[in-house]
Amino acid sequence: MDYPEFFRGELTVNRALKPIYSSRRRDTDYIHLDGDQVASGATLLNFWEWYSSDLLNNAARGAFAEYIVAIAVGDDRVFEKVRDGWDPFDLLMSGVVKIEVKSSAYIQNWLQRKESSPTFDIARKFAWDARAGTYSDTQIRSSDVYVFCLYNRRAADAGDTLDPLNVSQWDFFILPTLVLEREVPEQKTISIGGLKRLGARKVSFEQIHDTIREMLVGTKYTGTT
Repeated sequence: MDYPEFFRGELTVNRALKPIYSSRRRDTDYIHLDGDQVASGATLLNFWEWYSSDLLNNAARGAFAEYIVAIAVGDDRVFEKVRDGWDPFDLLMSGVVKIEVKSSAYIQNWLQRKESSPTFDIARKFAWDARAGTYSDTQIRSSDVYVFCLYNRRAADAGDTLDPLNVSQWDFFILPTLVLEREVPEQKTISIGGLKRLGARKVSFEQIHDTIREMLVGTKYTGTT
């Protein structure tokens, strides 16, 4: 088995260390010392506000893009479970269609000399199986479809108009994974121009769900709702 560099060598799994599945926290949960709140305002809500309010940060933007698409396709797991960044795909539509979500932007939250040229990661990856504690034998693309999310504000846009919560400030490009496998199997990144050349469909937030269904017509997922 060809493991990632940081995981090469003999694979040993301590079966006593089973996967830990976290439950959803509440905004009123607080930091405490054996039950006593350590400080006024030391709540989980304040932590979330401190840690996650910068939605233009690359890491936060990626997770937020997943959340936007989850709402669009009706993946109720985002309202019931906790995000697992180790899953081999990001979302599940209608319990059947596996979705990979990628995000990019022209502008970043640091000082830029010029706009970024948006690119998206499409590289094959070793898929992690949390229950078995193993990676897949080979690098693969685990999803059925990709949704590429572009935060579309440009440098000319005034700072006060930047609002990632406004889905009209996002462009969404949808492409079945089989197209990537057929046309660019070994490619690791792709630009907006590259997506267009492969026939990715640019849609609005409201069109994401139906477009995925339309683009998968003729596959075993045709009957999804």
